[in-house]
Amino acid sequence: MTSQPVPKALWSDIRPYLDDEVHEAVERLLADPEFVGILQQALPAEAEQLKVYMMQADSIKSIKIAFGYRIVRYILQKTAFSCDLSGSSNLGGNVPATYISNHRDIILDAGILNVLLADKEYKIPRIAIGDNLFARPWIKEIVRLMDSVTVKRAASPRDFLAASQALSAYVLHSITQDEASLWIAQREGRAKDSNDRTQTALLKMLTLAGEGSVWDRLTTLNVVPVSFSYEYDPCDYLKALELVARKQYGEYHKAPGEDILNMREGLSGQKGRIHVTIGTPLAELLHGITPPKSAKEQLEMAGKIIDREIHKHYRLYPGNYIADDLLGASTLHHTEGRYSAKELETFKQYIEGQLNKCPQQSEEVRSALKQQILLMYANPLRNHLLSITE
Repeated sequence: MTSQPVPKALWSDIRPYLDDEVHEAVERLLADPEFVGILQQALPAEAEQLKVYMMQADSIKSIKIAFGYRIVRYILQKTAFSCDLSGSSNLGGNVPATYISNHRDIILDAGILNVLLADKEYKIPRIAIGDNLFARPWIKEIVRLMDSVTVKRAASPRDFLAASQALSAYVLHSITQDEASLWIAQREGRAKDSNDRTQTALLKMLTLAGEGSVWDRLTTLNVVPVSFSYEYDPCDYLKALELVARKQYGEYHKAPGEDILNMREGLSGQKGRIHVTIGTPLAELLHGITPPKSAKEQLEMAGKIIDREIHKHYRLYPGNYIADDLLGASTLHHTEGRYSAKELETFKQYIEGQLNKCPQQSEEVRSALKQQILLMYANPLRNHLLSITE
């Protein structure tokens, strides 16, 4: 398997800002009235001090701490009961890694991982983020200041291939040359039903650059599976609306500003407990396994192994068991002692509250939305139980 070198010039519109570009980018950001207005509205007590911290930043690392770290910490204090990390010993020191995780929240998944790793003095990963989220100029400025790599949503097959090659080459450069870790979701977009599966296309993109077999290339990138577990997903009702519409009409077209609504709900909504688990590096998981002959089969097997590691390390909450029970008796587990009568009532009230946020619907549609939301909470449990029996 061979690859063609990608000129570094092609990285110019996907790479993060460099240290010497930080000051001018911050000045542009703070001159944007929409950004400043949102900052003052969201963080009235901290906005002015944040501006000072931002202007004092002279590197990507310092702006990530001055702005990104503080913002995420503030959000977690307001919207999460707890947020913790396990499995960091799997990293074997401060070695650059390509973190591949399930994807629940548009913004917070990567932000939370950054904060938790920074607290343990590990390398703060770069973030791969789709350009479909750049609804405003200031969003793109923040993204590049936060050390993010742009994933282009190309229209034509030719453009898509070129964008994939450039992104793959940049990820390889980031890990092997810059020695900078990077986070990327296991699939394009969030898994709306929480049935987390790694897209083979993502792994194929990552292996366009480099040398050797597919597994050799993934090993060079030091792929590390990561599991995100949220007790509550503030966007669950929005995801349900989309999924039910797809079932009803066969397709779904986002309304203007829908991504912004999802970002706002994800940031401001209550999440309960949050747990992040760093899994075993893929290189260790592949050790001793004879690779299939074809690249396609290697990609498929690697994806299944990543999925199993993510599923195995979910942190399960009472709502996961309750949702599975409310959907019908499951033969996969015994629920005795998994939740109390009070937790059952609390979860039922939560689901009704989320359904009440949906536009007025018929009883039939409301029932379908409820089933869909319950499935979102049941799927992690079901996948976890299957992963530990394989």
